[in-house]
Amino acid sequence: MIKKEDLIKEISKNTVFDHLVPPFRSSLIQKILNRKILPAEELNNSSTLSLSAAVYRNCLDHFHTLKMTSKTPIIIERTDSDLSSWEFIFNEVKERKASLHCPNNNELTKVQKAFFYLKKHCLTSYKNTNETITHICFFKSDSWKSGSHPHFFGCIFLNIDQAIEELALAIVHELAHQELFLLNLIDRLVLSDSDYNLVHAPFQKRERPPIGRLHSAHALFRMRQFKKSAKQSTSDLDLTLKNTIKTFNSGRELTTFANKIIHDIYNLSLNK
Repeated sequence: MIKKEDLIKEISKNTVFDHLVPPFRSSLIQKILNRKILPAEELNNSSTLSLSAAVYRNCLDHFHTLKMTSKTPIIIERTDSDLSSWEFIFNEVKERKASLHCPNNNELTKVQKAFFYLKKHCLTSYKNTNETITHICFFKSDSWKSGSHPHFFGCIFLNIDQAIEELALAIVHELAHQELFLLNLIDRLVLSDSDYNLVHAPFQKRERPPIGRLHSAHALFRMRQFKKSAKQSTSDLDLTLKNTIKTFNSGRELTTFANKIIHDIYNLSLNK
């Protein structure tokens, strides 16, 4: 496992999936093996999504068919034999009124163009999408753009009714959440007595606990990197990230490691 001080250096330049996903998968597989449900050779071929769902939701029988069969994320279609599984997952993840959606050919073409756009402007994010995210679940909603959940790691949820550039940015946003899920496994990030300390979050414009505000900051940081590489203005993101960082000014909510991420990475990035 990479040392925390080395992670700080790495986060500022690249995502850290290469360092953190393999030990995470190994840990999930070991926990399932301890239950003596399935043999190791079958688990090794399972997606991280099915492994995390098994460990955190105790539903391996329902999800072990979601194999990691391709280097390209699997997009859920109407013919998917596991559609009932996806309905279960989606109902667990959705934050607002939304409906599961199986994309048509025109929408799939738009998604493909979003991936090309991502590859053109941020090869690291494109690589991470192909190697870390094994499944993409689409939905339709008037108020919700995208989502992730730590118990269904390796899957991102995207509102199909977005422009190509917006879809690419949403993928970057959700990759940031998945990255912070992993960082939270190696360090608690939030001090236990501050777990439920609610402060107004500029990004969502509502009160959120420290881990929610930290997720906002990390997503804003990665989206800024992406927009800069695409030579787009980041002024709106700059202000929101700056104000999100201010919500941690008390210095009493986060662990030493999380405070270093805030000050040595997010803050410094605003000055570049």
